Amino acid sequence: MKARLLPLVDCLTPNLAEAAALLGASVATSEDEMAEQGRALLALGPGAVLMKGGHLAGEEAVDLLVAAQGVRRFAAPRIASPNQHGTGCTLSSAIAAHVALGADLAEAVAAAKDFVRAAIERGRDVKLGEGPGPLIQIPIRG
Repeated sequence: MKARLLPLVDCLTPNLAEAAALLGASVATSEDEMAEQGRALLALGPGAVLMKGGHLAGEEAVDLLVAAQGVRRFAAPRIASPNQHGTGCTLSSAIAAHVALGADLAEAVAAAKDFVRAAIERGRDVKLGEGPGPLIQIPIRG
C-alpha cells in the first residue's frame, strides 16, 4: 500500500493512530511529533498529509497540514460531545468536495473543519441509540 497507493493520494488524512501504524511508530503525543510524522508520511509520496489531532490532549482540536511548502496549523476549541462518530470520514469528504469546487487545499481544509465543527455542535445534545452518535449535518427539529 505504501509503495503503490500513497503516491497516488492528493491528501492523506490519517488520525494519530493511523499515522503511527503506517510508520511503525508510537502515536504522536505533541504537535511537534505530529509534524514529524506528517513529514515522514509525505516522504512516502502523497501530495500532502493532514495529520488529524482530534485525539491529542488539549483545549483545542489541532490538525496539521504538511506539504512541500511547510506545515500549516488548523485549530479550533474542543467541543464536548458524545456524538463524534464519523468525524474523520466527514472531514476528508468535505475537503474533497471543497477541492472539487475549486478551493486550494488549505482553503478546503479550513472550510471542512468549519463544517465538521458545526456538525459536532448540532449533534452535541442528540441521543440516538446506544454509544457514540453521529455528526448532525442538518438542523434537527424537535
